[in-house]
Amino acid sequence: MGILEGKSLQSIQEKVQKNLLQLTTVTVKTWAPLNVILFGLIPLQSRVCFSMICHYVYLIGLAMWESGILTAFILRMKNSLSHFRKASQPLPASSMAGSSLMPATAMSPVDDSLDLSSHGLASAPRPEDLSHSNTPHA
Repeated sequence: MGILEGKSLQSIQEKVQKNLLQLTTVTVKTWAPLNVILFGLIPLQSRVCFSMICHYVYLIGLAMWESGILTAFILRMKNSLSHFRKASQPLPASSMAGSSLMPATAMSPVDDSLDLSSHGLASAPRPEDLSHSNTPHA
């Protein structure tokens, strides 16, 4: 492919040396399970179609990897997962009051001066009305 792109033989060789191990690892990790599925679960008359669909998706993944899009996507997903893991750990309410997870106004008392009628919420009960309600809960 490098020759078709007009690259020198030295730059092609450097790229192969740099990416060969990672490309081989990804190829084995991709095609080994797909071949188990292909030959173990897919009926004989559907194998060529399944194999070509998998090959097409694999080539799209390789093109995305080559352009750097796939690497950026994987890094973004890893960062999101690590942020999600940190955010999903329970925190005591006292430590959340000043954190970015809970706005500073969340622990403040309700502002009675709000005009709820403009939002169609004039008849909506306030939280303090619900907590002091005398009606039994089902």
